Amino acid sequence: MFVMDNTNKCPSIYQGTFSNPFFIEQLILIIYSLIFTIGFVGNIMTIFIIIYNTHLRTPTNYYLLNLAVSDLMMLMCNLPLEMLEIYNREWPLSIIFCKLRNICAEFFTCSSILTILAFTCERYFAIVHPVYLHHLSHFRRAQNIILIILLISIGFSLPLGLSYEIVTNNLSTYVYINNNTKLIQTNSLIKDLSYSCKSCIPKKSLTKILSFIIIITSFCFFYFPMIIIGAIYLFIGKALRHVNKYEIYSNQIEISISSVSNNGINLKKSIDNNSCHSGLSNRDVQDRQQQQSPHINSYSWLKMRARCKARKVVVKTLVAVVIAFFVCYAPLYLQRLLLAIITLYSNFNIELSLFSNFMAYLYVISGITFYFGSVINPILYNVISNKYRRAFCDLFHCRLIYKRKSNQKPFQINRSKNQQQQQQHQPMTYYNPKQQDFQNRRLNQKNSSN
Repeated sequence: MFVMDNTNKCPSIYQGTFSNPFFIEQLILIIYSLIFTIGFVGNIMTIFIIIYNTHLRTPTNYYLLNLAVSDLMMLMCNLPLEMLEIYNREWPLSIIFCKLRNICAEFFTCSSILTILAFTCERYFAIVHPVYLHHLSHFRRAQNIILIILLISIGFSLPLGLSYEIVTNNLSTYVYINNNTKLIQTNSLIKDLSYSCKSCIPKKSLTKILSFIIIITSFCFFYFPMIIIGAIYLFIGKALRHVNKYEIYSNQIEISISSVSNNGINLKKSIDNNSCHSGLSNRDVQDRQQQQSPHINSYSWLKMRARCKARKVVVKTLVAVVIAFFVCYAPLYLQRLLLAIITLYSNFNIELSLFSNFMAYLYVISGITFYFGSVINPILYNVISNKYRRAFCDLFHCRLIYKRKSNQKPFQINRSKNQQQQQQHQPMTYYNPKQQDFQNRRLNQKNSSN
């Protein structure tokens, strides 16, 4: 008995490479559904957290906000259409959606890589050359750069997206025999079934031109930017070590100067007190100064250490975002580059069966990693950044009870201290019976006159 999985559908694009292509289709649809759900929720939360928390409104977070919007729109505009095409095994919509899908894919991909390059340069100038950035407001500069990124992305995505069209292909496929135990694909064609399948692909007349454009855009929007970003972070890491050493050295000088000045003032006060009131010796004065100086040193040291730690956390978060972007987008750009090269130089002597199998596996991997790149960033923010994690918990009211109590206790203590200080500084008032009788008579006269 001859069976097909569904005779109304076109053959699977994975047929001929995988032993069970229909299982691969179902598995990819399940993975894409999970990616869409997690990515949609995670990027929405990232957008709300950055917008509704004033302490997170920094230029770097503005770039991360733009990255979250790009990832969210990538999931909403492309992934449902991709799933629909896999399920139907052909392009089910009109030519307008065919062009829009590819325009959105190119636009948000270019926007993401340029955003990563922008905040990498922002961190470099903020750490290595901070003086150069004071001529323009940080937020205004970030907004202008994001606007330039959007214009460049739309300029490069329109030619590629508009070149796609719907092509109808006549295909033939094999039929499977059911021997009641498993499905076996025969070596000879038992029954030739013809299908007319629609595909959203570039125009054949523009194939070589588009291949050349794809090679240029792959280097301009992926390979060269990733090399530049890697080099910049090497300079940032080297500069951070010098900045931290400089801050430690300057902090030690500041502490020594402040301790010397405090010692002189305290010494003068102690001498005055000794001459007027009691007999504290110079040895006692030095002991008091040594007791006060560790508190000054520890406070300055903790403040400097917190500043260095915050700077390292920001750089660590951005490096993680860059590495995740490279890992997720590298298979896609490798696939595009190989296809473009094969199209331009079709006289290569390669084994077609091995190459087609390799490209089929690469197609599956690149599709999953490409959309997973829109999910990974919110996860990285939660893992690395304490500020983002606290803001995420505050958004869902997930903060633990003991943290709330610990935050309330210092407030109550400070409030009681402030009340005590106000009571101490309030002037003392005395009760004067004659003045009170005079005020009462004046009030009675006003009431009688009215």
